[in-house]
Amino acid sequence: MKQDSNFLEEEAFIPVDFMCRKHDYFVAKCLQPYHAHKTHIHISKDNPNVYATGLYKATKAQYNEWFGEDYDEEERKWHVWKEYGENMPFLFEHREEIYARPDYYYAQTPLSVMFIGRVYLGALLRAYELDSKLFVYPCDKEGCDGVSYIYYFAGSPLSGSMSANGTCNKCGEMSCFRASSFMKMMHALDDIMKADLPDGYVKRTEKPLQPLQLQKQHGNLVLDFTPKEGEMSPERLTVSDVIHLLRSEEAEG
Repeated sequence: MKQDSNFLEEEAFIPVDFMCRKHDYFVAKCLQPYHAHKTHIHISKDNPNVYATGLYKATKAQYNEWFGEDYDEEERKWHVWKEYGENMPFLFEHREEIYARPDYYYAQTPLSVMFIGRVYLGALLRAYELDSKLFVYPCDKEGCDGVSYIYYFAGSPLSGSMSANGTCNKCGEMSCFRASSFMKMMHALDDIMKADLPDGYVKRTEKPLQPLQLQKQHGNLVLDFTPKEGEMSPERLTVSDVIHLLRSEEAEG
């Protein structure tokens, strides 16, 4: 199997398994965490690469072409979710500080819920207190007596079935949970948000606080994780901003 000479070797770091060949295409799967996609890579006379079954190190450009996804965008979203999920117990510990500051309270999270839209940080923290049976689960790690705070959930409005992810406040284990409580959780958050925002929107400030620019180093690659226009409002803090600001205040205090 030949690497494309147009790409530098250090840029080819994404593991792709060419699992098998079927007629005029290969069935390939990306093995990079959080990029688990399968695709069919067709073979033609115009294709400059010669492929064979086995493991192949691809560049980002090749990944984007083969899988029809933007590698940097997926990495950015994964980083945002990972930081948000890992720090949920920390944010709950600092809930009183967050409740006291509207810019922290209405900070945007990556969580969007059917019929509600994007959930802001304060609403989720209040759900842990007001509806703990729905949003707080015993840690499923053997021997741990901690509790997991749900930071992501999705489900069916018809069956009510729900899958969720939570982080333990003691061992830090990030676990998956299943239940039949999707509609109850959705209504609980909806009630909190409607009480907070009777007009249905967060009022903008005259001098908005700008989001921090987060970067992650991967070899020689630098990826920008600043929320993009249209995904989160630049005039409101994100949960990542709140995490960094609280930790900075904690270190200084």
